[in-house]
Amino acid sequence: GGDSDSAAVLISNGTLAVLHCAISNAVGSGVRVRRGADGSVVGCRVNACGGTGLDVEQDVSAVLRYNDILRSRGAGVCITERANPLVEGNLIARGSTSGVLVKV
Repeated sequence: GGDSDSAAVLISNGTLAVLHCAISNAVGSGVRVRRGADGSVVGCRVNACGGTGLDVEQDVSAVLRYNDILRSRGAGVCITERANPLVEGNLIARGSTSGVLVKV
């Protein structure tokens, strides 16, 4: 479900820290970190997204810490090949598919 290229928060270049935010009912992903960007998502509640809760594309080193990722139609967290995120202390629950999906 959801547009595969859409996200409530899209980090497409540069660096962005998303701290203690509530992200709900996104059409696509809650947060997507694109190739060539750097992102941290810490202490957020990502709820009822139409796609993946947190999406980390290839060649990205993102930090995903202490988030509640709930009721995503896609995976709670999707990690694409050659991505190197730190995924720590997240609650991932009630999604429609995988909790954490690693694509290689």
